[in-house]
This record gives sequence, structure tokens and C-alpha cells, in this order.
Amino acid sequence: MIEEFARQPEIESIDSPQLGDLTERELEVLRPLATGLINCEVTAALYICDATAKTHVSRVLTKFGVRDRVQAVVLAHEAGVIRPGSPSET
Repeated sequence: MIEEFARQPEIESIDSPQLGDLTERELEVLRPLATGLINCEVTAALYICDATAKTHVSRVLTKFGVRDRVQAVVLAHEAGVIRPGSPSET
């Protein structure tokens, strides 16, 4: 079932009111976050410091109105930020 879902065509556009509130940098942080990367892996992938990654993740959670990273990842997937089954950004 998961494989079938992953084979669905890639979503053409991101259509979520909450995503419109994110800055480009917050979206850049959300993409690897949505693949399951932890903060230190996000910092390495984007060449930013730990504090900057934590700040962006915190702002994403606040703008999404969610309490944790898991909920943010679910919203990111639902909005088409990343295609299910996509490889991580490492």
C-alpha cells in the first residue's frame, strides 16, 4: 500500500495557507526536516549553525500551529513540500 502511494504522481504545486506564511529559508529547512533529518543533519545539509536551524524549526512549528516536528512533517507531506518516498537530503 505504501509503495502504491509513493508511486502517485508528484504534486505540481504547494497549496497550503500555512506554507504561504513561511519564508524561503524556512521552506528550505522544512524540506530536509520532512525527510526525517534531525537538526544536526539539517545544519550540515544547509550549511547553517545549530542555533539557526533550531530557530527556523521553531518558527515553522509556530506558523503551522503545531506542537512538534512530527505534526509539521505530516503537514509538509500533505501540502506537497516533499513527495512520499523521496530520498533524504543527506
